[in-house]
Amino acid sequence: MQHCGDYKDVAKKLRKGKIDERGPSEIETQAAIDEIQKELQSPEMVDQITIENIPAEQIIIESNARVIESVTSTLAESMTAEISGVVTIRLFVTADISPYEPYVTSESTEAKQITIVVNSAHPHWAQLKGAEGVLNYLRHCIYDAVAEWQAVRKTAPVTPATIKMLKDALLRLSLTIEENETIST
Repeated sequence: MQHCGDYKDVAKKLRKGKIDERGPSEIETQAAIDEIQKELQSPEMVDQITIENIPAEQIIIESNARVIESVTSTLAESMTAEISGVVTIRLFVTADISPYEPYVTSESTEAKQITIVVNSAHPHWAQLKGAEGVLNYLRHCIYDAVAEWQAVRKTAPVTPATIKMLKDALLRLSLTIEENETIST
């Protein structure tokens, strides 16, 4: 236990006062905020959020299951990652489905497997810029699925806040990996 405390102290010292300058500049952040504000205040957004007819949950589940079945039965995985015997993540990135299908579909009906289909025919995919854009997009798609998988397996009530909290921890993962690599070198 003493050793763990030492690592914790080192990790805190590494973060304290250290500014990570890799993120977007203030100008880039403001440009993004201005763009999202314009999007949020558009007539199209009003139409989208006032939609009255939301499909029943069972219809959504069946539709997503059809996408998963179609893709997994015809395509090879883009990636498979086994996480220490806890869970295996199967990722499919495909343009071989309709642009009208969801941007991401996931399924975790097996206790130790999460299957994720990312629809690269979806219009949003065309807005991604470079490898970093794709990486961050895939990170969000995968971490949403993992957070949902974690939440379903918890004994506490599952709420949107629970899933956000679990995803928040996952989004910190790459920084934690970097910090641990710094400690070990």
